[in-house]
Amino acid sequence: MMDRAKRLRLCAHVMDCAKRLRLCAHSVRVLFLLLAGLPALAVEIDVSFDALEKIIGAQMFTEEGRRYVKGSKTARCSYAYLENPHISGAGDKLRISAKFSGRSALDMFGSCVGMGDSFDVTILATPYASGGAVMFKDVEVDPHGRRGFYIDRVVAELRKSFSSQFKFNIDQEAKRLLDFPEGPPGSLGRKVDNFKMESLWVTKDAVVLKVDFHVTVK
Repeated sequence: MMDRAKRLRLCAHVMDCAKRLRLCAHSVRVLFLLLAGLPALAVEIDVSFDALEKIIGAQMFTEEGRRYVKGSKTARCSYAYLENPHISGAGDKLRISAKFSGRSALDMFGSCVGMGDSFDVTILATPYASGGAVMFKDVEVDPHGRRGFYIDRVVAELRKSFSSQFKFNIDQEAKRLLDFPEGPPGSLGRKVDNFKMESLWVTKDAVVLKVDFHVTVK
């Protein structure tokens, strides 16, 4: 039976290792506790931009690879959507490049009469943790030099909707990567409880999540 002093030293060592550990979402090497009952640990998880694109695509760009910000794929004359998102870092912000297509017109005798356009946009935004979701603030929308009444309206609406409507859940995905209730024959399983995303920030290669969780080894 391990005495209390050795147990505390081991706990401190594991916590120190956990703080330094970086987990890539493509090749995840899972940290788990060797002693049941140790306190919850603060761990940093790196989610690469490629992995983030997959998560955002699966949760947000769900209509044939599109994210509708107005109307739907069945609307002929009044719709707006983003597609083909590409994510990279820009200092402490995320840079999201996408293609915008939209129309704001009336259906008159089978023809759409009104405004519409299609152009590339770049969105810069600061991500932040809100519960288990990632949301955005300080949003900037760049239409790559395009101007005009319709485009200016699109830019204003994208800036507003990106701050209020664009969010995706990442805590359950991270928990799923760490959870392993039943290990292979002869090995230990583990269950992750009390998983909480505390904060996040952007690096040149990834979004880093700071999470707390408790692992039970079975």
